Amino acid sequence: MSFDEDFTRALQETAIHRGRRSRLLTVGSTDLPYILLNPSVVHRGDTVVRRGVLHVEEPAILLMQRPHQFEGFNDDGDDASEALLAVGRLARFPPARYSNRDVQMDVMDGSLDSILSKMEHQLDDLQDELTGLISGPVELWYFSLMVYAGQMVKQSATGDVNNLLRRLREP
Repeated sequence: MSFDEDFTRALQETAIHRGRRSRLLTVGSTDLPYILLNPSVVHRGDTVVRRGVLHVEEPAILLMQRPHQFEGFNDDGDDASEALLAVGRLARFPPARYSNRDVQMDVMDGSLDSILSKMEHQLDDLQDELTGLISGPVELWYFSLMVYAGQMVKQSATGDVNNLLRRLREP
């Protein structure tokens, strides 16, 4: 499959069962701890459990160079915009090697649904409002993490823009 097909499939099949309850930070980077569940392809009926942390950079107003043309945005009649302002974040994903101490991978006895229920109860008992709980296709787990990071960025976007504009206006 191509990158586009894989990503589209992951987008369709990834479920965010529990996301970070609070928005991402705007004055610093945010760590997004996660638990990612995938049905095992080796041992049918078991579930692969990955725990890790996504590191998401603080939002920034980016000045993008002009590969695009915009018309009707200038008051002086010159339609060739020199730059475009955009709000964006960067996300760093854990390395593919699971020797990293921030990442742990286990295979648990039980179906995806039963392990999902167990993990939800565990997070509830710990009153953990920061750890995301995600499921998706095992062979596209890294795309599932991208989907999760994107959803958390989207959830924070309005607040990011408002906070950035407020800070720019303050002396």
